[in-house]
Amino acid sequence: MMNFSALEHGRDAERGTSEGRTKELQIKSSIISAEIRMCGQEYQDVKRHNDTLKSLVARYQKELKDRSHAGRQLKQRTLTQARLHPERDGFSRRCIGGDEY
Repeated sequence: MMNFSALEHGRDAERGTSEGRTKELQIKSSIISAEIRMCGQEYQDVKRHNDTLKSLVARYQKELKDRSHAGRQLKQRTLTQARLHPERDGFSRRCIGGDEY
């Protein structure tokens, strides 16, 4: 009978150890799951911020392109007007000492 009680005691000790280890692993698992959820949320926040920045850059690039295009059109109009109406050009036909240059 001594052997039987020793076996029972060993089995109970082993069961207690495995149950304790199982609880530890369950706690670790829930902690890791919470960390994964937090990382997923942080990823979504960063992704949203990145999308916002992309649209902002696209808007600024379009505005810059529009301004550049408008500037070229204005310059072209100014050159065309100067060719068509040279008398309106503030620098043409000025006289120095009675001579035109």
